[in-house]
Amino acid sequence: MNTKQKLTIGVGTALVIAMALYPPWATWCIPIDHKTYQYGWILGRLAYPECAEKLTWTWGLATDRLLLQWALVIVVTAALAFVFRQRSAG
Repeated sequence: MNTKQKLTIGVGTALVIAMALYPPWATWCIPIDHKTYQYGWILGRLAYPECAEKLTWTWGLATDRLLLQWALVIVVTAALAFVFRQRSAG
C-alpha cells in the first residue's frame, strides 16, 4: 500500500468518524408525520420543530441518511484507493 492509498483511507476513516459524531437527526410532532432533519452532536441538544409549541414531539437518529452518507464515503474511498494503486512494471 502506497502513501496516497494510506492518506485516502485515513481521510475516509476520519470522515466516517466525524459523521458518527455529528449525525443527522429527525424531529417530528406526534399526530403529524412530517419529519424535519437537522445535524447535531451525538450528545448535543436538538432544536425544537415548529409544531412543538402546540403538539407533543419526538426525535430519532436519521439512520437512513447516516448509512447513505457512510456508503458514499466508503465507495469513494475504495475507488480512490483503487485508482492510486501501484502498477507493476510487467
